[in-house]
This record gives sequence, C-alpha cells and structure tokens, in this order.
Amino acid sequence: MRKLPLVVLMVLLFALAPLGYLTVVSKYFNKESVRGIESTSLLNEGLSFIVVSRGGTWDLHEYLCESRSECMESLMSGKEWSVVSGGASESHEVKIIPNEKWSSYKLMKFFVKPGWGSMSREFQANTLISMSSVEVTKMLYEGQDYNVILVPVSEINANTHMLIEFLDY
Repeated sequence: MRKLPLVVLMVLLFALAPLGYLTVVSKYFNKESVRGIESTSLLNEGLSFIVVSRGGTWDLHEYLCESRSECMESLMSGKEWSVVSGGASESHEVKIIPNEKWSSYKLMKFFVKPGWGSMSREFQANTLISMSSVEVTKMLYEGQDYNVILVPVSEINANTHMLIEFLDY
C-alpha cells in the first residue's frame, strides 16, 4: 500500500518534468535572440544557365565583347570573363550576376565545350526564359560546331531574369 503514493509521485514527476523544462526555456531564452542569415533573392536578376551533360565533363565559357562583330570573329574572341566547369549532371545551374566592370562592353558570349578528357559532343542551346534580343547562333571552331548565346550586357544589368539551357543529347 505504501508503494502506491511513491508510484503516483514518480509518474507526476516524469509527467511534469518536460512541462517545467519548456516553461523555464521559454521564459529565459527570448525567441528574438535566435537569428539566422539574411540574404537577398537573386531569382529576379541576372542570367541562369542549366547545363545537362550526360556525356561527361563540360566547360561553360563567358566572353565580353564590345560589338557583335568582335564576338563573331572566332569562338574565343572577346575578353574572357570566366570559365565554369562541371561533371556529368542532369541539371547543373550556373548563375551569372551583373558586374559593374561590364559597363564598357555591349555583349556577353556564352558557349559550352566538352571538358578535358571528355568525349567530343555538341551542346544544344535553348532559351527557356529570355528577352527578344538574345541571339542563339552556331560557330565553327577547330572542325566542330558550337552553339553560342549572345546576350546584351544591358539586359543582364536591367534586373531581368533569363534562363538558358545547354544539353548534350
């Protein structure tokens, strides 16, 4: 008979302990003291590329040109801005954010080449979300055709969002 009050006391202790813990924690730890990071959304500005490569590695080349004729001189003409590389992927996104150093240029040229040691193949270019002044063209370089995208720098800087896809199948 004396064990019954002890059992009831133990059950009450185990039942009230979590409630007491939550009360203490919520009282002494203000919710506003917990902070995360704050970031701005880049969804509505710049240029996004989706590279789908089933055949291996790839290199996305970015060139700045002062005119269309400079861009069209050869595949590698213009000022090289960047090269982004990746491996076999079903959907690799590359984000191009506007840069103030582009102010003296009119166009950006983009193309994808197979990466080093990867089989030779052509990457098809598709504009999924684009402006009317985005041009898709082909250029011959070292005996192979490349799909080239020409984008006016002013449109990349105009807080518009463009989505372009390169596929190797």
